[in-house]
Amino acid sequence: MMSVTTLYNFFASTRLAIILLSCIIAGAIAGTILPQFSDAFTYNLYNSWWFIFLLGLLSTNLIICSIERWPTVWKQIQPTQAAIQIAQLRKWPHQTTWLIPDTKPSSLTRLCSQLSSAGWKKQRTNSEADSSCHIYQKGKFTQLGTLLVHSSVLVILIGAAIGKIYGFKSYITLPEQEQISSIVSEDKTKRFNLSFAVRCDSFFIDRYPSGAIKGYGSRLSFIENGDVTETHTIHVNSPYKYKGITFYQSDFEGYNSFIFSVVNADTGSNTTLTAPFQKQIEWKDEGIYLGVINAELVDESVTRFKLWFTGDTTVPVQRWMDDNSTLMIVTGETKYVIHAKQLYATGIQVSKDPGVLLVYTGFVFLLAGLVITFFMSHKRVALYFKRDTRHCYLCFSGTSNKHPEIFQETFNKLAETFQK
Repeated sequence: MMSVTTLYNFFASTRLAIILLSCIIAGAIAGTILPQFSDAFTYNLYNSWWFIFLLGLLSTNLIICSIERWPTVWKQIQPTQAAIQIAQLRKWPHQTTWLIPDTKPSSLTRLCSQLSSAGWKKQRTNSEADSSCHIYQKGKFTQLGTLLVHSSVLVILIGAAIGKIYGFKSYITLPEQEQISSIVSEDKTKRFNLSFAVRCDSFFIDRYPSGAIKGYGSRLSFIENGDVTETHTIHVNSPYKYKGITFYQSDFEGYNSFIFSVVNADTGSNTTLTAPFQKQIEWKDEGIYLGVINAELVDESVTRFKLWFTGDTTVPVQRWMDDNSTLMIVTGETKYVIHAKQLYATGIQVSKDPGVLLVYTGFVFLLAGLVITFFMSHKRVALYFKRDTRHCYLCFSGTSNKHPEIFQETFNKLAETFQK
């Protein structure tokens, strides 16, 4: 039976981390290539037990690796007054030694002052009767870079888990003038009741002079307890968030019906009517009939159409008008202002992700950790000073945990400054 120590060492293994990351990356690539929730492929790889199991193993590995590494890192960044042996300093890769014909400690004081002025922080000092050692450092907290990377991955995974448990993704097709108060999840397995209703007041398309689509959007109203609390227009790449739920303009679908907004210019009475193509609709209060008898299309979208309009006692009127435009028609002594457009259903992606802030925070920490880990280093220099009856011996040593060739230039410049 596997012992606790063996199990601990297994999860603390860097090799395990590499294997897990390789498997997760391979799974993510497969999930990107294979269509999720399509008509022919309903499997959700990212919700599969084995993918979640791999993420759990990676999280455990990162936690144990961080625990394993923490004592060493803390020891390196914490100042200590433990005795310093010259033999230890001799093992540092950068060395230079010279004699100072001065038995007074003023030379050492000057050198220590120069290091402090250059931004070096004193780590520790040991003094004896005839010798002293002063160690200075820069970038001690860069030792935390690896731990920051580990922590950031855990933060990302926690944020993703919160989003998965408490959030949802869905797609809705919402015809103009209609509203919904619940949605079905992307995988069609759950229904979520919203605490409000959302209504599509109108859908519009912007076109180039050639008739090609330039852009499109929807005007949405958010309704609570029967009252409109907010109204907002969304465009492609310009979503809107309401009560933690984000609405993205995705696509649209044109119907073979038309919406008419009719106003009696004399009395101010108005109504909104919907009529299928080549079928008339009646405004009973005014005794008028209208409909569309012909239309011109570009990519299944109406660009202009012929309006048919008549009253109980008037001769029918036929007028061509552009889609989503307004015209005035006079019948007898009454003027009617008519705004007409093709009926559309807007396609909206709806999502709620309460863990997204943690995910973004984790990515910021991950980027900072990678920058610290690969481009910054913990540098240390030591001044070992020894006196006898005739001379002062000064040993200047230096080491860096990364980028030794860059630190070599820094060390040489300091040594040259000290010898002046």
